[in-house]
Amino acid sequence: MPKNIPELLSPAGSLEKAKYALDFGADSVYCGTNIFALRSYQGNFDMKKLENIINYAHQNRKKVYVALNIFAHNYHLKIVEKALIKLKAIKPDAFIIADPGIFSLAKKIAPSIPIHISTQANTLNLESVKFWKIQGAERVILARECNLKEINEIHKKIKKIELEIFIHGAQCMAYSGRCLLSAALGNQGRSNIGTCKNACRWQYRELEEFKRPGIKVPVREDLQGTYIFNANDMCLIEHLPDLVKAGISSFKIEGRGRSLFYVAQITKAYRQALDLIKNKAKNYKSWAKEIKKQLELSTQREFDEGFFFSAPRQTTTHGKMDPPHIFAGKLIEKIDDYTGRFLIINEIYKSEKVNILTPQDEYKIKIDKLILAKNNKKTESVHGGKKDEIILKLPHKIHNRTLVWLNKRQRKIDH
Repeated sequence: MPKNIPELLSPAGSLEKAKYALDFGADSVYCGTNIFALRSYQGNFDMKKLENIINYAHQNRKKVYVALNIFAHNYHLKIVEKALIKLKAIKPDAFIIADPGIFSLAKKIAPSIPIHISTQANTLNLESVKFWKIQGAERVILARECNLKEINEIHKKIKKIELEIFIHGAQCMAYSGRCLLSAALGNQGRSNIGTCKNACRWQYRELEEFKRPGIKVPVREDLQGTYIFNANDMCLIEHLPDLVKAGISSFKIEGRGRSLFYVAQITKAYRQALDLIKNKAKNYKSWAKEIKKQLELSTQREFDEGFFFSAPRQTTTHGKMDPPHIFAGKLIEKIDDYTGRFLIINEIYKSEKVNILTPQDEYKIKIDKLILAKNNKKTESVHGGKKDEIILKLPHKIHNRTLVWLNKRQRKIDH
């Protein structure tokens, strides 16, 4: 096993999510600007927020990478130049770029900031990695279609360039994100300029072909799926030892549009995994198998291993649309060392058991009393739709990043 454990890189769809990711164990986070990242609907950062999270990360000896991975038209270029001048001043740790034109501008305007080649650049082979190295890229984020054998070959034959891969999260139905479905629904033509609507995740009952108006084609599903659109989520936690041996520099988690609970839970799980590998734990396989089972209970889609060992499978979402583990609340204010005010995200009922998740701890408590923060009155239930807030006293000292989640299956048992 190599001495160097890869960086753990987590998604940051907002300033709050970025801070949770870093505190829950990420070595770095990646985020987008308001204009130039390929997730334009998912809470990108303005310059003030970017500066805030960059300062926060650097104070904690961690890093922030800024995505500028659109494919630009001529009319984008002046705006890109102005953005690069501003970004140079706040000093992110790297740019994530796919477009050669933006690459060229970044090298000219902000030469001191490293460039990581986005997975959108579809880098699949030795010669492509070599090309980007010659151009001056510090890292290549390999296309998700690469398998483990190919990654090993690239690492062995090309030195002094970092390789990054996705290890967890959604997989795109289109080749490395070239989605015409989202382009059509977003009225943005066929350009990759940040208009993904996750339309492949919607439920479809029938299709209509343009040249045959009125003729409906039913979407039939069997045990293997519908054969269109939907891919499983990737989860490689059981295979991290092999991926570490492959010489990968950075393990990336997908999910800038996911919940705070998702970011915290997944980041913590992979942090624990990498620490076990670093410490050469003998029980890694059994631990990883068990934690994977737990992670499956928090997602709407089944897991598979992407392209690393074979072609990814399609998901049968009808069985997983309502995962039992749900995000229930988050700390918004510490009252004292053991007491806090929590914003409710989903419903919680009196006398049920909930789970407390912090960077250091995870434990269960029973809610004997539900006390509303606005008037200190007891209640039988609280609801996210009402934006209820409650006062909660915990058995351990409260961490600034404290989340509440619950198991709906346990609710049924208790009631």
